[in-house]
Amino acid sequence: MKIKQKMIVMLLLMTIMPLVVNLVIRQINLHRFRKQVYKTTVKAFEATAIADLSDKLQGYNELLLKDFQLTKSLLEYQKLKVEAALREEPIVKKLDCSDEKFGYLESGQVTTYKYLKDRLKYDSTISYNSQSYHIFGSETPDVKKSLAQLSAMTSVYNYLLAQSDGKLYWQYTVLENGLYTSYPFSEALPVDQGYNPKKRPWYIRAKQMQQTVWTGPIIDAASGNRIITVSTPLTDRDGNFIGVSAIDRRVRDFFVSRRVDHAWMSGALSFLVSIDDSSNLQNSLEVILESGCDKKKDWRKPLKNTFLFSSDKLKMQKMLEDIDKGKSGVVKMPYKGEMSLWAYGRSGGYDGYGVILIVKYSDVIAVADSANKSLLKGYKFSFMITSAMMIIVAILALVIASKRASSFTKPLVELAQASQRFAQGDYDAKVDIKTGDELEELGEIFNDVADKLKERDKMKVSLELAQTIQQNLLPDKPMKVAGLEVAGMCLYADETGGDYYDFIPFDNGRDLTIVLGDVSGHGVYSALLMASARSHLRTLTKTYGADISTILTSFNIELFKDTDDGRFMTVFLGHFNTSNNEFLWGAAGHDPALWVDGQTGECRELGNTGMPAGMFDQASFACEGPIKLKKGDLIVVGSDGIWDARNPEDRMFGTARFREVLKESRSGSAQEICKSVISAVADFVGPAERYDDVTIVVAKV
Repeated sequence: MKIKQKMIVMLLLMTIMPLVVNLVIRQINLHRFRKQVYKTTVKAFEATAIADLSDKLQGYNELLLKDFQLTKSLLEYQKLKVEAALREEPIVKKLDCSDEKFGYLESGQVTTYKYLKDRLKYDSTISYNSQSYHIFGSETPDVKKSLAQLSAMTSVYNYLLAQSDGKLYWQYTVLENGLYTSYPFSEALPVDQGYNPKKRPWYIRAKQMQQTVWTGPIIDAASGNRIITVSTPLTDRDGNFIGVSAIDRRVRDFFVSRRVDHAWMSGALSFLVSIDDSSNLQNSLEVILESGCDKKKDWRKPLKNTFLFSSDKLKMQKMLEDIDKGKSGVVKMPYKGEMSLWAYGRSGGYDGYGVILIVKYSDVIAVADSANKSLLKGYKFSFMITSAMMIIVAILALVIASKRASSFTKPLVELAQASQRFAQGDYDAKVDIKTGDELEELGEIFNDVADKLKERDKMKVSLELAQTIQQNLLPDKPMKVAGLEVAGMCLYADETGGDYYDFIPFDNGRDLTIVLGDVSGHGVYSALLMASARSHLRTLTKTYGADISTILTSFNIELFKDTDDGRFMTVFLGHFNTSNNEFLWGAAGHDPALWVDGQTGECRELGNTGMPAGMFDQASFACEGPIKLKKGDLIVVGSDGIWDARNPEDRMFGTARFREVLKESRSGSAQEICKSVISAVADFVGPAERYDDVTIVVAKV
């Protein structure tokens, strides 16, 4: 071989060898960068998914709480109307028990809500203009009288249906004398198949427990749908049990569709479960409610129990312990053989139960997987092109490979460096990639994730400021008016809350109005609604003075205008006239206040006088009293966060313990009594998590 040829060969070797080494090193670095970017992106998507699932879990809890509270409130109203009808002489003196229609609604057609359209479409026997009835036993004069008395309930049932926006499924009343009336009218009740309402679990439990109870899920005998039933006992004037009134809700109506923020959320499964303390993990989470529709079933066959279970027993056990303690969280473990994210927490609407959301992990990181595949494809393509160009011409391959490496690795290096800053807590880390391909898309995703996490830190600071502002809206010290001493205290469960109390003195130096309100839910929205309610009540009280009925009616209208998502507020409004020690009060859905005898410590309830404010635009509220107070007597108003508080053993503080604290501390000042109650609740709860605001107002003569 000639020297020239050898030189060419040597130059080619000198050129190709560095190119080969450079090619190998570059491909190794690209592989490492790709893995690092993929790992960082997956972690970011996982963190975002965990935060979004937690928000979605809270949203479902609020929906369930609103649904259960609304249904229970409507049943209480239904009970009052049924008992009132049974205690009065019937409007219809005689009613033929052979009539096909019963309690006909003369006023015309019922508005067909979206929840009713599907029902009317598939069941032509349904009529919302009348009731249906059956008599299980003999047609005695007592049964005929009851039938005539309950004929007036059709308009009440129709009114409650309208207030629920058509969500109620069945409304009915069953009496001990054998009379069964239900709304809407239907011919589908399988009496010929041995159906007897007095043998159904919802009737038996309400009768035995003598209180409002939830039963379900069970199979509806008329339709075959899975339902949840809330039932309550009925009594006569002497307090004797005479029957049960109840409302049915379809299981599938509790979990409604929500806005989908991410594509992976569309596949999320939602469950309401009961927690069994059994050591058998496979049967520890029994499904009570499940999102989606279910097939109709035979009411005579027992409902087959279904359970949630994961093969990761350690994480499963830890999740059960958290729910039992009232904690919420998100855990990654298999569901039906596929890795998933489980968001869990205790239900706010169905006491003693939990809400669980499950989404496939592969759906959460689908975008990251897609970007990683695109990077891998580009990585392989680059290697093939560079190798081919190296074979064709060494020098040209070196130039092209160098430019290619520079343009291709720079975005990855930028992403890796930004990822390291991001991992150290620098949320301002950004990348500027203008490649026009998947790398640019990945850079935009990275920047978006950083901005979202930065906003969450800002939100935390804003909540702390909102807490300070909200505390400043409450009275900062006790108040004395002509021998009357009033004091109050409030302990919020979150940074901000929905409880509120106020003392409103009058210019005459004798009169004083006290207020205690409880907005449904927690958080910033409830705090803002509380501030609006405070302004309305102060203005209305200054305008109408001691006219509590007008104040509550006007406040209900204003509050309804301020809400657009079905939120409501319970309110207790009391007015003192210190010149004669008289006290008037009104309560919009609030738990009864207590009148404590200063001598004996005996507690008497000052009952509720209306439904919660803000639920409906038209509602009326009564004023009770006056009652005559003597020196040493107490008027005590509290929120349900006192008696519903739970200790680490999941036992409730209860009204009996609350009354005992008041009895023992009644000799102290109003401020000292407030501190005694708050201290007793705090000692009882201990390290357990608080789920509701604790608020109390004490007025002492």
